Amino acid sequence: AAEKQWSVRETEAAVRRALSAPKAQPAARPDPNIDQLQRDLSERLAASVAIQHKRGGKGQLVIRYGSLDELDGILARIR
Repeated sequence: AAEKQWSVRETEAAVRRALSAPKAQPAARPDPNIDQLQRDLSERLAASVAIQHKRGGKGQLVIRYGSLDELDGILARIR
């Protein structure tokens, strides 16, 4: 504050803004059921699987593959 030659009022306002800034949310703990399901799917499909489960029951299922041959293998296991 002294470097910038702020007045007392400007310094007080800067402190208020800093104190009222939104706090970072702590990382949510992963659901052990979702983790187990992710591992099971990864084993069955022989591929990397990520489940991103959100509140309200919505989410994404991501299956990663490195080549078209690997994708064909995953699709064969699903069918």
